[in-house]
Amino acid sequence: MIEKEGCDIDENTNNETNHKDSLVRSLVFDFRDAFNSHDPKTFANLLVEDAEWTDVTGTTMVGKSDIEHQHAYPFQTVLKEATLDVKSFRNKWINDNIVSIEIKWESFGHRTPEGIPIPMARHGLLNLIATITATKSKEKVKL
Repeated sequence: MIEKEGCDIDENTNNETNHKDSLVRSLVFDFRDAFNSHDPKTFANLLVEDAEWTDVTGTTMVGKSDIEHQHAYPFQTVLKEATLDVKSFRNKWINDNIVSIEIKWESFGHRTPEGIPIPMARHGLLNLIATITATKSKEKVKL
């Protein structure tokens, strides 16, 4: 789960959809930038308190602090020089407040735990669910 604050909701449905889609787009690239910072705190600051994350090895982390803690090692070692690039993404609204986001990514600059460079790029797919919640003046996107 990831959280991103937005701005006022436009009353026009098309503009509202465009606005919500722009929040999703912003969130996708904030995620990329947080990953590329290699700072577990920056990464975790995108998350809601009860977030859950399953990494590429199948390890599931529960809670923002656990996710931050579990990203410290890879960001200091195997992912220290890694760069994540968003190749494409798409989102599909499930209803007015829930959106599915699919991010196709490429990453390079990985190392083995022993520090040996891995010369090839990795490719993957992130599937996220975002929930839009609104107050009088702001929206939040939570994944």
